[in-house]
Amino acid sequence: METEKIHNLAESKEELLHFKIELPARDGVNKHNCLQTSTGMILDGWKKEGAPDYKELDKISHRREGMGSWPGWLVSWLSDSGYGIDFYSKFDWEKFSEQGEDYLKSEEFRQKHETETERNFADYLKRHVVEDGIASAKEMEERGLIKTAEITLGEIFERIKNGERGMFLLDGDHWVPVTGFDGQKVYYNNPSGESVELNREKELKDFEKKWNRFNLNTVLLIRNKE
Repeated sequence: METEKIHNLAESKEELLHFKIELPARDGVNKHNCLQTSTGMILDGWKKEGAPDYKELDKISHRREGMGSWPGWLVSWLSDSGYGIDFYSKFDWEKFSEQGEDYLKSEEFRQKHETETERNFADYLKRHVVEDGIASAKEMEERGLIKTAEITLGEIFERIKNGERGMFLLDGDHWVPVTGFDGQKVYYNNPSGESVELNREKELKDFEKKWNRFNLNTVLLIRNKE
C-alpha cells in the first residue's frame, strides 16, 4: 500500500518526507469557496506583493454564488502569472471537454469513478456549472496544463518538503492546502463554514482514503515564481 511505502521512505531516509509550513488564513473566508480560499492561503504564505485578494480570485475562477468552482481557470491564471504548476488528476478532462455532460452519464465514467457503494460522484458535479467546466477543461487541454501520469503521495510530500505547495481534492469536492506531515499524520488547513480550521490533522491512511475517493487522485502542485 502507498501508506506503507511512505512510512518506509520516511524511516529509511531520516524523515525525508517530514515537513511543516505556515499558511495564513485571511478574514472573511466564509464568503468564498474552498478552491479560492486554499489558493489564497498558499499565495499569502509566500508573501508575494500583488497577490490577488479573494474577490479577485473569485473573478479569476468564475465563481458563482451557491455553486462549486472548477479548477481550470485558476490553474491557467497561475501559469500565466509566472507560477510553476503541475495539475495531476485521473479525471479525464479531455473527454469531459469533448463530450460534456454525456461523458458524466456514460458507462465508462461510472466504471472509472463509481462503485456499488460510491455512486454519487456525478451528483457532486451537479453542484457546478457544467458548461463552465467544459470551457475551463478545454483551456487546460489546449495549453497542456494537465498531467496524465499518476503521482504518489510520497512523491507529492517530497516535493512539498522541497519548497512546492500542494492543494489536494478530498472526497471529490473539497480543496485543502497541506501544511505538514510527521510520518503518521497529515496536516492541512480546512476551509469550511465560518472559518478556516488551521493544521487539521488526519491519519495518513485516512487522508489517503479521502484523496483516493472516486478514483480521482487530483492534486495541484504550485512552485513560487521567481
